[in-house]
Amino acid sequence: MKPLQLLLVSFRENWRDSLLESLHSAGYVFKIKEVANKKEALQACNQSRYDALITSCCLPDGPSGDLVLVLGNTMPCLVIRDGCTPGSSAAKVPFPTQGAHLPPSAKQPQAWINLLEKTIRQWESAVATRINKGHWNQRMIFDKAAVRCASELHYKSENSIDNVLGVMLEVLEVSRVYIREALAENSRSSRFVHEKSALGQIPTLGPYKSVHEVLLSEANGSKRYLGIEDTITRRTWNQGEADLVSTVADLLSARPDEKIRPTSGWYTNILRSSPLFMAS
Repeated sequence: MKPLQLLLVSFRENWRDSLLESLHSAGYVFKIKEVANKKEALQACNQSRYDALITSCCLPDGPSGDLVLVLGNTMPCLVIRDGCTPGSSAAKVPFPTQGAHLPPSAKQPQAWINLLEKTIRQWESAVATRINKGHWNQRMIFDKAAVRCASELHYKSENSIDNVLGVMLEVLEVSRVYIREALAENSRSSRFVHEKSALGQIPTLGPYKSVHEVLLSEANGSKRYLGIEDTITRRTWNQGEADLVSTVADLLSARPDEKIRPTSGWYTNILRSSPLFMAS
């Protein structure tokens, strides 16, 4: 069993003894690191990974609120009120700890376990909410981007393809968006028919090369691809990003004499509900 790694900051001796008794009684396997102040806590986190932080709200180098604000995104933080009133600035700690708690009585060591487990559950729930909200926000942005791309191609303006690539470059936050033509079936030679690069970035000179491509067309032994490329950050393309590229590829592959209609991806419904794509 992997031990529970706990970081204690400016912890009173009687609190520590009561916590240890509680952990032992509950059958936890654990390791504890004790530090005196915020600076030492940050140094410890740079050197090792911890499953939870338990800190007094009043530390030798100031209230613990800013420490929790920094570390609360990476681990659950349980704050113990130490001689300060609930409404004082020292007792005000940021989300997701939801305030400082009174230290459990030495006669009720199980209360430490209850507090710790509750703090971990709240933190996990808060993280899941942020992740889900982030995915939903991304989906809404990508939905709007798909409609913008469809609109550009529907009206067939002179710069419609460049405008579509510009929309993708903006919302996907990549180094380059391009349409590449492979000149022969068994050849590595290819040319970029269209491309848009992020301001100030030279894709071929970045430290990484994360690429995702979708086939656009195939004719006379050559193939065209719609691609996105990030050379600054190593990327694992998520489903939303891949779906947006596939949807735009469908739009670009549509015949000029047809109304542009999406055929795949989870953008299909929102695009088909747009007035641009209603049957005339």
